[in-house]
Amino acid sequence: MGYLVPGLFAGLQRGTIFVLSCCSLVFIQFAPALAESNSYNYEVAPNLVTVVSGQISGVKWNDYDSDGEWDTGEPGLSNWKIYVDSNLNGNWDDGEPYSSTDQSGSYTLTNLDAGTYVIAEVQQEGWTQTFPEIPASSSFMRAPSTISDELSDDERREIEYTVIDSPPTPPPGFARTAVLQFPRSAVKLSNVPTSRWTYGCSATAAGMLFGYYDRTGYSNMYNGPTNGGVAPLSDLGQGQNPSAPISGSCSIIATMDGFDGRTGAGHVDDYWISYGSSGPDPWESAGVEHTWGGCTADYMGTNQWKWDFTGDAVRDHNTDGSTVYWSSGASKLYDYIPSSSYGLPQTALCHGLRLFAESRGYTVLENYNQKIDIVALGGFSFNDFKDEIDNGYPVLVHVTGHTMIGVGYDDATQTIYIHDTWNNLQHSMTWGGDYSGMTHVAMTVIHLAPIVQVAGTHTVLLGFGEHAVDKDFGNFGPAETDTVRIDWSTPDYCDVIQSAYDSAFDGDSVSVQIGNYSEMLLFDNPICIILGGGFDSSFNAQVGVTNVIGSLTIADGSLTVDRLTVQ
Repeated sequence: MGYLVPGLFAGLQRGTIFVLSCCSLVFIQFAPALAESNSYNYEVAPNLVTVVSGQISGVKWNDYDSDGEWDTGEPGLSNWKIYVDSNLNGNWDDGEPYSSTDQSGSYTLTNLDAGTYVIAEVQQEGWTQTFPEIPASSSFMRAPSTISDELSDDERREIEYTVIDSPPTPPPGFARTAVLQFPRSAVKLSNVPTSRWTYGCSATAAGMLFGYYDRTGYSNMYNGPTNGGVAPLSDLGQGQNPSAPISGSCSIIATMDGFDGRTGAGHVDDYWISYGSSGPDPWESAGVEHTWGGCTADYMGTNQWKWDFTGDAVRDHNTDGSTVYWSSGASKLYDYIPSSSYGLPQTALCHGLRLFAESRGYTVLENYNQKIDIVALGGFSFNDFKDEIDNGYPVLVHVTGHTMIGVGYDDATQTIYIHDTWNNLQHSMTWGGDYSGMTHVAMTVIHLAPIVQVAGTHTVLLGFGEHAVDKDFGNFGPAETDTVRIDWSTPDYCDVIQSAYDSAFDGDSVSVQIGNYSEMLLFDNPICIILGGGFDSSFNAQVGVTNVIGSLTIADGSLTVDRLTVQ
């Protein structure tokens, strides 16, 4: 067996107030109502600005030859709607960000947080999309696992564990910094939901994490009726009173009969008694346990009185938290699966994250626990934390006895910003320091495979403040009728070039609109004409060219060509 990490809230310094050293302490006259009675100070930083957001841009072009490649002479297309397909339904819906292409075909989507985005175009009648094409099937290597039953005794002795089981509200006397505004140097993910404690801090933090992914492209993380099927941004979880769930919350953290559209027993019905209660679980008297699904607490083992962690054939009752394993040294412990001798099913906090993501249909590239570098030299560092946030990945933050979620940082002061699971405010702590007396110990990281690309779209993993470019779209449009004009004093119009040539006289000019014309042209009259392309629907000259897909044979006479290509 492993070594037990010191217990819950060991060595608390009650009444201690932590303030960032770079900021003055400013008290404001109106404070939000707080459910808990612990002390607060409010941090308001000077020189506040809007945090830089990300952008995605590209060009919409007329793919004359329908080859899916943007060739010289192929112009941009204006007035096409390019949008973020947030719900992946293949249609632009009210509220989804969009940009209309300008005269050069360019578009830019702005004010985007870090995350995964599917970028699509609104199709127009008569056009066929040629780029991006339907992607080849992608396969990703499944995350590595550490299976306890396959380890030697010596290897198992290098693994430590603890049960994270903090209470529904902070104990009296706790003081922590609520960040109401952020300094100029702050980098923060703004799409991470907040939540009050819901049947376990680790499950609550995990719910916020997967709620973020639900809002940034991984839309199957939550699919209940609340908030139109999108994880709420505030009050994500329903709290810890089964008879009075928080209004507007959803069941991504813990399912319950009669809540959020569910019929039949869920996590709360089968496992919840009250905070600190051991067991037996309620389901044991009925003899039927619900099938896991739809909530993080199921898969993480929260509240479940099932396992024998000490190997003494006595259940150790995982009261209200989740079990966390990490290496005794600085290395990453990938997806640790506890020994079958501990009880079935084999799960713990980190492995539970993977099980939940996979239950929603997503592939996990890696998931691991790791001690921080302040605790174990060479461990997870502040720079590692920055990389996670910059790439759009929230991470779980473990302090002694409690789990929170990290959502941002301030490089200048090595401050990290967190949602602490006890209210809907945002908080801060110094990297490797204490959070109201609870020592920063370790991190849990999970990376998901990119969303399988939908045909004709771009899937973009956008880092914080990043500008992703060259997300282009190409379309082939057939020539419309009356797109060729013989420039007489009273113009005559045709729908093909050959017809206009056959009607023309010596010295005439023939103008052709921008578009694709599939013709085998034969110019065999003893006349001289000028053939000009690149005109719009009003026959005004444009930057683009006209493309003839076929051939041109001049058997007699002469021809002057302008802004027209033949392939």
